[in-house]
Amino acid sequence: MFKWSRYRKVIGKQLKLFLLIPLMGVMSSSYATISNNKAWSLVTLFGNYGVFLYYIEPHLRAIEAHDPFNQFITHAGGGYQITPHWQLWLGQTLGTTSQDANPGDLDEYRVWEQAVWQHPFYRATLTSRTRLEQRKSFDYAPWANRIRERLLINIPLTTNTALAISNELFVNLNQVQWITTKTWDQNRAYTGIVQQLSNTTSLNVGYMNQWIFSPTMQSNKVLVVGFVINLAT
Repeated sequence: MFKWSRYRKVIGKQLKLFLLIPLMGVMSSSYATISNNKAWSLVTLFGNYGVFLYYIEPHLRAIEAHDPFNQFITHAGGGYQITPHWQLWLGQTLGTTSQDANPGDLDEYRVWEQAVWQHPFYRATLTSRTRLEQRKSFDYAPWANRIRERLLINIPLTTNTALAISNELFVNLNQVQWITTKTWDQNRAYTGIVQQLSNTTSLNVGYMNQWIFSPTMQSNKVLVVGFVINLAT
């Protein structure tokens, strides 16, 4: 017989282990570390036609520097709701990243596949997103492959307000010339507030600590502001 109490314990152990991974990586790293202040703004449009899903999400990212432009990235994808708790997605990303040491920007194209699992967890909602990316720089021939795992928990505070806590780990599956990180690529730990503005719109504001495991490791402080339009029925 299925025992939900045992299931909760297993999830709890996995959450603790997953959240300890970035801490272990930072503690074991002998890299010099630099820190930047950043601000990320994004708009997410999500909807569906029955069991078929779609979303588009442009990001504008700024950094505290002489040239504040850091990145502009647009994600777009289509998905399929295979069960009430599982979704499968296929999508693409186009991005431009400013390079301080190079007068030209880095233009990148990605194709990605992902599985999303969502389930109630006590009073909260736990979401796992596993994404596999194939990444191509417009300036280099080799493709880079990366896997990303994000765990997100939303905890209701009031009828229209929730606390969002997430951690996302990035792992490179191969090494190419234009990627400066090794196996461990980066980690993003986030805490924020979700404010429901209407039946279809919400505002997300939070703080992210972004570790990038480059030869000179970066520990970036990021203000994240997101506007979500959810047209799913």
